[in-house]
Amino acid sequence: MKAIRDAIGYSTKLRTTANQGMERRGDRPRAADDGEITECKFCEQPFRTGMWRGLKFARDNSPTPIMADESVHTPHDAFCSYS
Repeated sequence: MKAIRDAIGYSTKLRTTANQGMERRGDRPRAADDGEITECKFCEQPFRTGMWRGLKFARDNSPTPIMADESVHTPHDAFCSYS
């Protein structure tokens, strides 16, 4: 992410996806660790569908916003499970 940011500058908004690749609750997307440097706007679906605790950990411990779109199938999923 840093190499991309260095190459294209800061006028372009970057977004990334982890494609449900995180396995453990303590994992965070690596791009999220450098969120302040790369100015990544969000990381999409780092944990597999239904890993609410992992998503919450990533959200609470990342400078980059976490998007959980593949985990949201009902209004209940959006408002209750990820809080």
